[in-house]
Amino acid sequence: MLLVSVQLNGINYRGQNRAMNIALNSKNKLAFVEGKIDVPKDGYEEYEKWRRCNYMVTSWILNSISKDLVGSFLYVTTARELWQLWDELANIVPILACICGSEKLATKIHNANHLMQFLMGLNDTFDQVRSQVLLLDPLPTVNKAFSMVLRVESRKEVQTNLTEHTEVAALAVRSQGNRRDYISTTQGRTTVTTII
Repeated sequence: MLLVSVQLNGINYRGQNRAMNIALNSKNKLAFVEGKIDVPKDGYEEYEKWRRCNYMVTSWILNSISKDLVGSFLYVTTARELWQLWDELANIVPILACICGSEKLATKIHNANHLMQFLMGLNDTFDQVRSQVLLLDPLPTVNKAFSMVLRVESRKEVQTNLTEHTEVAALAVRSQGNRRDYISTTQGRTTVTTII
């Protein structure tokens, strides 16, 4: 469900923020993003009501963010955290509206700054992907850089799992030595013959 007609694209924060505040207030859900509604501590039923409402508000906010930016916000757990995260990003270097036509350049610089902050926040295991991103011309969005990092991380995880499985298989073969098991099934009976 779309609450506002224009999606947040990084440039139109002030107007979109105002529209979202009005829309959330009209739905009586502004308290979720303002942090006035706490997570219920006791009672499964109360927690489930809160969780359902939180997911609804979170989906409204995510649907109001452009496709280029939304990937960076998908894994936030509460509507409040999502709202705070976007406020933080928008307040780091606010883009000033102007009539001289330099708004595109300001947006490009703003996006490059966000990308640099993201890349500098990566730990040393991602040095190679950081270098690859910085070599791209034009520089990718933070969302695309994040996707590249996720791909590298997934690849490392697969390689680690593959190495572990290979070591286990090698150990199993070594421990069996010259022993060979022959399995035969005759008339529903399974027989295992071991030859050493």
